[in-house]
Amino acid sequence: MRGVHTHDSTGKIHVEMDKKYNVPIESFFIVWGETFNENQILDYVVDEDHEIIVTLDGERVYSYEDTVIDDQEVLRIEYREK
Repeated sequence: MRGVHTHDSTGKIHVEMDKKYNVPIESFFIVWGETFNENQILDYVVDEDHEIIVTLDGERVYSYEDTVIDDQEVLRIEYREK
């Protein structure tokens, strides 16, 4: 098990480490071998018709893969039509 992981399909990400670290969400995607940045989420790529929107506790953020989440915060990554 890695320091950044899930236990089930609820979408909750757990960060369990021996010290408190500022762990960017990119760490989760690296563990899974997947891509997440301002231009791509998994196999979904931003184009003239689609965008990636990231919110943290309901507020839009532009830090994408560098977004650091704390305990109980809600990060939402949405790939959608413009």
